[in-house]
Amino acid sequence: MCCTINLKDFLNSGLSDKDAIMNALNSLPATGGTLIIPSGEYQLQVNESTDPNVNTVAVNQGDPGISFQDSIPCIVINRLKFVTIKAFGAKFTCNRSGFIFYRCFNCTFEGGMFEYNNDHIGKESFAIAAIRSVGCNLERLYANGFHRNIISYRNTGGGIFNCYASNANYFNFYSSSVNDVTLDHFDENNIFASNSTTRSKISKCIASGGKSNYFADWSICDSNESYDIPEDETFADGNPLAIAHFMTQYGNVDFVNNYAEEKGNLDNRNYPVGFSVTNTGSNKEIQNVTVRGNVIKGCVKGIVVSGCHDFILNNNIVKDYWYEGIHIYSPNTGDNRSVKNGIVSENTIGDINPLSNKLNTSFSKRAAIHVEKNLDEVLNIMIVNNICSLDDENSYNIFVDGIESSSIRNNIIKGTGEVRVSLTGADLITSDSKQYVDVSHTSSIFEIDDRYSGNLIHAINSELKLPARRAGQIFEFFSNTTGFGDVRFERGEFNSQQNGNIFILPDGSTTPESFKVSAPYNLKFLPLNNLGGWLVIGNYNTIFDKQ
Repeated sequence: MCCTINLKDFLNSGLSDKDAIMNALNSLPATGGTLIIPSGEYQLQVNESTDPNVNTVAVNQGDPGISFQDSIPCIVINRLKFVTIKAFGAKFTCNRSGFIFYRCFNCTFEGGMFEYNNDHIGKESFAIAAIRSVGCNLERLYANGFHRNIISYRNTGGGIFNCYASNANYFNFYSSSVNDVTLDHFDENNIFASNSTTRSKISKCIASGGKSNYFADWSICDSNESYDIPEDETFADGNPLAIAHFMTQYGNVDFVNNYAEEKGNLDNRNYPVGFSVTNTGSNKEIQNVTVRGNVIKGCVKGIVVSGCHDFILNNNIVKDYWYEGIHIYSPNTGDNRSVKNGIVSENTIGDINPLSNKLNTSFSKRAAIHVEKNLDEVLNIMIVNNICSLDDENSYNIFVDGIESSSIRNNIIKGTGEVRVSLTGADLITSDSKQYVDVSHTSSIFEIDDRYSGNLIHAINSELKLPARRAGQIFEFFSNTTGFGDVRFERGEFNSQQNGNIFILPDGSTTPESFKVSAPYNLKFLPLNNLGGWLVIGNYNTIFDKQ
């Protein structure tokens, strides 16, 4: 590169601003250079009937893959190398799109303010774009009011840095790259990162006021901040789960170390969600999603996963939520959007927002962790080592309904919310709280580590391990609603280490002698004439007494 030129040397009364800029760029040598656009106001106006749109530019270059339909750019920078445009203090007013770098190499646009001035709000437009290029950077720009404000699309090794954008009609920042797009230090509205080959990156951004502030696919979303989202009526369109601070509908995304907070009044709102992984298309598979190390505050739902395979929710903090901390579910559509192979571990789910009872929704009971099966299957979900502190006896700390081949182990329950589980072929271990637990499917292993008094256990057709280390427990076991049948209680272990524990057992094929019982205070079995079962109470001299 040998030269720096100034646009003022190309401006005269007979040329439009568009022609002056093109003449200046065309004067640069093949080895590149720098164009200075001085402070001032510039009109970038296109003739919609004669100027080529992006698709036409692409087709003319043998590349029909560009799909920003009808985004008519004013300045087309085609196949240049090592060109830098510095436009600090310059304001560009556009009636359609501004600049496009197309198939360029190591070019940079720095500075400049772009304003969209056209009544055709719904038409495609952008302030500046780098498309199918290598190493092109868009830096320290401001854009307002375009359909997509700033675009980096299939821009290998380049990206968008230190930019500000607002009031986009669709996306403020639309970025996709073969390698490592980084969007850095944004403020306001939506950011979209997507590609189909390797990871993009969104980092250190601040966004607010968008339908989905961070919408990612094949991306790493790291150390960003997201704040208020508008009323859901604005964006619902029949799919209210699209209202989320961070979301993906495609997968292959890592959401790590981000912060999402909703500060507004949510009295009449069903959303937003902090993190949403939501399959919106039938027979489409979302997979490989990690949500780790994030903090979500004040949202109606903290984390929502629907129709996703192979996901990890780990070490997140959800607090002051209005309805559910973590919600995992299969849709109620029956179109093959199952949920499977998920790990929910080491998350801290705090208490609900104290105003949540005023929330005007159709929701019933609230839950710290809620997993539910609708028409499609839910299986192989591990819920381990979480801390749940929902302190509302009319709600749930853990509510699991209808899932298969899953494990719920070593979770710490600190609030008064229930633990209610309906499992098939699963195992459950809970600990550290007074709780109500309902296990009502077959072929499950169920262990209560009951470190508090006053637990009520209702179990059907399950293998049970109950140490009963506290007094005042009530354990009630049923086989099924039609008869006692094959109840595998002979593999249960009842170890009563305190006085006053009550075991209500089914009669029929099961007798007290089939249990392995260990108790320093000994146990006594009494027949229950009305209930048709056996009552076991502590602090008797003999273990089995059928008086």
